[in-house]
Amino acid sequence: DTLSASASVPAASLPAWLSAASLSRLSSSLSWMIKDKAAPADADADARKLFDADPTRSFFSPNEWTLVDTAASVSGTLFKYPATPQSQAAAQKPALVNLDTKAPEDAAGQIDAATAPADPVADALGVMPDLVAPWTETGRQDKAAPADPPGFNAPPLASPETMSERSPFGASLTWNWTPTYSWKRRFLHEAWSEPVDVDWAALYETRTVRNAGTLSLSAGEGLVGLTAGLSASSQFQDRPRVSDDQTYAGDALLATWARQDAQYRNDKVTGTLKLTASPFQDYWLWAPSSLTYSLSSLLYEYAFESMDEGAPTDASRALYETVWADWTDDTVSAHALAFVLGLRPWGYAQSLSITADLPPLLEGYSGALNLKSPWSTLAVSTSYGQAEEDAELLWDPLAVSLSAGTAPWPVLSGTFSWDLEKETPTSLAASVAWNGLSASLSAREAVAYELVLGEGWTSSGDAAFRVSAASVALKSSWKPLPVWRNRVSWTADINASGQQSFLRFTDSYLNVVAGLTCTVHEFLDITFSSTSRNSSLWRYYPGFFSLPEGLDAASFARNPLEDILMSFDFFDETGQARRESLFKLKSLSLEATHHLHDWDLAMKFSSSPVLNEDSLEYTFKTSFSISLAWRSVSQIQTSYTREGEIITWD
Repeated sequence: DTLSASASVPAASLPAWLSAASLSRLSSSLSWMIKDKAAPADADADARKLFDADPTRSFFSPNEWTLVDTAASVSGTLFKYPATPQSQAAAQKPALVNLDTKAPEDAAGQIDAATAPADPVADALGVMPDLVAPWTETGRQDKAAPADPPGFNAPPLASPETMSERSPFGASLTWNWTPTYSWKRRFLHEAWSEPVDVDWAALYETRTVRNAGTLSLSAGEGLVGLTAGLSASSQFQDRPRVSDDQTYAGDALLATWARQDAQYRNDKVTGTLKLTASPFQDYWLWAPSSLTYSLSSLLYEYAFESMDEGAPTDASRALYETVWADWTDDTVSAHALAFVLGLRPWGYAQSLSITADLPPLLEGYSGALNLKSPWSTLAVSTSYGQAEEDAELLWDPLAVSLSAGTAPWPVLSGTFSWDLEKETPTSLAASVAWNGLSASLSAREAVAYELVLGEGWTSSGDAAFRVSAASVALKSSWKPLPVWRNRVSWTADINASGQQSFLRFTDSYLNVVAGLTCTVHEFLDITFSSTSRNSSLWRYYPGFFSLPEGLDAASFARNPLEDILMSFDFFDETGQARRESLFKLKSLSLEATHHLHDWDLAMKFSSSPVLNEDSLEYTFKTSFSISLAWRSVSQIQTSYTREGEIITWD
């Protein structure tokens, strides 16, 4: 059960230095758990059966109450250059013509032409062009383009950026602050064995406070840019209320809670710096090229060290350590110089990047090449560095990824890894996909296995690069045209996937999932699906593998078409054909959903074969469920589930 709310302050009512203020979360929730009553100690077999069938043998018990869980967010801009231009509400407006202006008169009441003002109407008409007859050649003008609708301003035409168009300098200083607070109560539900025992007693309460904020500075534009930031956080947790019942809150548990509270206490300040130069910014073809310097370090931290041995249950007496920034890899988390040579012919970005880790970090270098075209992509990457201090520099494997083709045509893709130190391949994978059908072949460095009669698979020889597995998959859907005034539609789906191992050929399988769905528009959905598995796919082609001496491949061979027909031989009363088939049924399910405007009533029946260890025969284990859910709020629902003899209400 949850009650939640959120609010935000309109940006128009905030001061200039504050751009957003919101209460992102304010909630209170109560979680419940199902508890089973204790069975009567003196109950006989019949009484025990009645107790097990009694629907009131379980009851709901409160588990945890979140009294308050709140989070807020405040952000703004302290400084920005150039300042955001104000709206030109008072843009140039045509001057109003005062038609009531009167010219001065002399003593005789005559208007003095010398001192009389100009005729305002004539002045207004004077700025207008002369009238031209529409039938004259001059009067034939091209039809003007339609005006933009009110409230819409078309963007300016795109043009290559030049030095004269770019602002010479820009800077901004932004900030944000995110406080959170929660107050939770865990109930003493372990002491409640009957509904009458529920007294809402608390096992403990926790109060958690966390503050996080950032201050970010960015300056420059175009050729050179700078970004710097400070991030700070502080968090605290305590338990103002703990049960004094030693049965449920013993010393060991109190010590564990105290340690959790002490470890949560933490204050931290980190800083980041990034300098970027784009020397070819004014050349469109080479514009992606850049040189970047980055530094990230811990500036201050107040963190948990250990508990006081004399007071293991008192979190306030825990010992803490203070860490300040120093020029070591303990506080410096990133210090690197990166160069990217970028090129974008015909709009396709190509890049070669080289990155070097700088002291005090371990020496290391990495490179990556990324090429793109309308129909293919290529990515190559590797690194060269130290694994630990005073160690030799070693190469990481060279990784290559290639993709060629585009839908709806076949798409080829592959990955390759080469060990530069050993000068041997480590992995290779190639795949092709087209129209829902895909196939792949993989190879890797692995140990070979040999099948020995009476022993099974045993390793033979050392690890070497060899073909390891092949796989194929098919995903298809067929949907004919709807019928009955387009209200009834059908959909048939099939999803098949198979894999064959070349290291141990008996590790092979084929999974087939088939489904049929009937939909009555806004009324009913019915779906039937079945899942089958073939765990001996290799028996369709045993001649491809080397069998131990004494085993004949023909005795294991199986015709795939005959095997499929045997799996569907429901007319054989003995069931011998279905038993001998390599396809085994894993599950059947039938699901119906009735749409009731704002509600959905769903019923599902499923069945799976389970081996009876006593009779060594398979029996079907069925399950049935009914659920009613509100579409608008999916959490508002109720369900009934029965699996065998187990019944569950939610």
